[in-house]
Amino acid sequence: MKLDAMKISSRLILGFGTLGLLMAFMGAVAQFKVVMNQLFAQVIAERIPKIVLVNDIKGDGTLIADALRNMITLSDTEKITKDGARIPAGRARIGERLKQLNEQSAGVSQVGEAVNQNGSGDAAKYRTGRRDAGVG
Repeated sequence: MKLDAMKISSRLILGFGTLGLLMAFMGAVAQFKVVMNQLFAQVIAERIPKIVLVNDIKGDGTLIADALRNMITLSDTEKITKDGARIPAGRARIGERLKQLNEQSAGVSQVGEAVNQNGSGDAAKYRTGRRDAGVG
């Protein structure tokens, strides 16, 4: 059927119907974008600070590993002593950042709480074993 052969009322109904469908589609797209913006804001507010803390912990672990490597490979006692002094400071920063991470993720989920408790217990066992062995 040609558009010219249709009555004016049919054309108006068809035109306004098409306009209504376009408006509904645009509303759905806008709602989707609002939801996506909310999720993105949640990522920025909650998850990125945790990722930054984990990255800092990783960096301190690398610093400790480098210091240990230098202590083994170097022969200059002054540099060995300097690298040996970097290890406790790195461990202290890791401990602080782990506490911050546990505070930020407290109450998030039961699985997260179980992991935090298990990790804290394992770390305490590790430190106790090192003290008992006289390592530090």
